Amino acid sequence: MEEYITVLKQIKSEILSSRYLIAKVANRELLNLYFKVGKVVSEKAASGKWGSGTIKNLSDDLQSELKGLRGFSPTNIKRMKQFYEAWEPYFLISPLPTNQLENNSDKTGIIEISPSPTDQLKLEKSSLMTNQFVEKFLLVSFTAHYEIL
Repeated sequence: MEEYITVLKQIKSEILSSRYLIAKVANRELLNLYFKVGKVVSEKAASGKWGSGTIKNLSDDLQSELKGLRGFSPTNIKRMKQFYEAWEPYFLISPLPTNQLENNSDKTGIIEISPSPTDQLKLEKSSLMTNQFVEKFLLVSFTAHYEIL
């Protein structure tokens, strides 16, 4: 019976550890996605190519084309834009390796959540963008980030 309880505890520990890892990876990917969506919306709005109703149309079209899609209401898309604009100065945005090979700047790059080169030089003076900060940043949900903003 003791052996069974030990195995039960071991398996339970593995399940919980795996769940935590999955949640951590999923959160990182969601933050990456929301940052990229925010980037696109911010750039289009700044260029004057999008009017005030475009975000609503974008939301409606996304939800129409991707049945069951959640989290892309007009309000949330505006929040993604704010999220991008608030954090963009601090993060390095690098193109996908395949895009670098193709030399095609129109494709969306990946967001590398790490200090920008300028911030890396300043790390000795400021602890804002240390690896520890980035690690903690990625553990916080998008909703919590928006509340902070």
